[in-house]
Amino acid sequence: MIINSYNCFNLYKISRGIIRLYTPFLDKLNLTYPQYLVLLVLYEKKEIPFNELSSILELSTGTLSPLIKKMIDNNLILKKKAQEDCRKSLISLTTKAIELESTVAEIHETFLSHFEITEEENIKITESINLLLEKINNFSKEENIAKETL
Repeated sequence: MIINSYNCFNLYKISRGIIRLYTPFLDKLNLTYPQYLVLLVLYEKKEIPFNELSSILELSTGTLSPLIKKMIDNNLILKKKAQEDCRKSLISLTTKAIELESTVAEIHETFLSHFEITEEENIKITESINLLLEKINNFSKEENIAKETL
């Protein structure tokens, strides 16, 4: 057995715990954790098609659309039609969001500073998480292939 039920429960608790610990920092900026993740992607990509953002965050378009609308209403992001294909939407940062970038980066640094994790431990954790994600992605692909052949 690769992942027993106890490990699954612990992974769930870790995910919930991380979001709970980030929340007080994000509340100061009037951001939710998913909005924070959108900003992180946009700080890296600058402008991104809506569907690609949905894919990166692994959020359905039905989940991402209201999130994007709220961020537009809060003047954090812009949504415009792509020039080459008006059926596609591009998401980018507003000046307000760009000005928040250093503050958002500080949230991450502050969050990490509360943990006493050595660089060696951090490397091991990162390797384990990446391996688990790879296995999950491979399983998902195999599951989709199996569904298609039925």
